[in-house]
Amino acid sequence: MENFETTHPRFKITSETGKFLFAIYLITAVLVGINMLIAMMNSSFEYVAEDKQCLNWNMSRTAMWLEFADNDEYLLPPPYNILHYPVQVCMRKWKAEEKEKSKDPAEKMEMNKVDDPGREGILQKIVNRYLENDTKE
Repeated sequence: MENFETTHPRFKITSETGKFLFAIYLITAVLVGINMLIAMMNSSFEYVAEDKQCLNWNMSRTAMWLEFADNDEYLLPPPYNILHYPVQVCMRKWKAEEKEKSKDPAEKMEMNKVDDPGREGILQKIVNRYLENDTKE
């Protein structure tokens, strides 16, 4: 501010006007600087908030993936889980047919025998089947 001082009385008004304009310039510069700082902080906050939303979205998406990966009931995500059931039914039928083909003919005839229609005969067959299956396992 010493540079604005003048000893000549003729430039007194010019000196005071210069000081006033310089003060207005400094106040304006400080206000613009503060506004820029606020804008930068706001931008940083929005970036962090947006990143947090992205992080929340990623975490929920990962949680959904893990739900399908850990759950044995759901083998595929919802649009494709309809395909699982027909494939499962076909596989069970195919395995049953393969199991039926692999049996001995004598074993098939024994299972289809109906020589004892009484209660004791049926119970005896059930016990024999249970014992045969139990010894196989």
